Amino acid sequence: MECLEVFQGKNLKKAQWETIYSSIQGFEFEQGYLKKVILQKEHLNPKEVPADASSILYMLVKELKKIKDSLNALQGNWQLTHLDGAKVSENSKAISIHFNISQNNLYGSDSCNRFFGGIKHFTENEIRIGPIGSTKRWCEDMRLLNKDVLFLLDKNQTLLLQFKKMNITN
Repeated sequence: MECLEVFQGKNLKKAQWETIYSSIQGFEFEQGYLKKVILQKEHLNPKEVPADASSILYMLVKELKKIKDSLNALQGNWQLTHLDGAKVSENSKAISIHFNISQNNLYGSDSCNRFFGGIKHFTENEIRIGPIGSTKRWCEDMRLLNKDVLFLLDKNQTLLLQFKKMNITN
């Protein structure tokens, strides 16, 4: 069974998502889409429900709207193109970050060391990240740029994203 995130309201930009730990009868999840639905909610007798099951039964009444989830486009691999407003050199193509939006985390590599961390907040064009951890291997071809990237990432910077390219800013 998959856990679903739902919210009650009209404004997606201000949505406070909640995880439900039971299925919705008649509902089919589709990756990359948001669905506006009408649900029926039935409270079950807690004495008749197993201890590890939900005491609420959700049933799909009607699907009103299905739209592409623009935040789903952030999922995946991104390439560093600019650092604090300056274009990075061509030899920095190995610096990349993978965003896992559904698990609110990220990881990446600068061709020598790996790094990882959490995602605090994200919108269509911007991600605010949490503390970053990294390996500290010594590599013969290590560049100062890579140290700058990890320093900026670790200072909870904002990442501006466009078309799978990334700009790290203060």
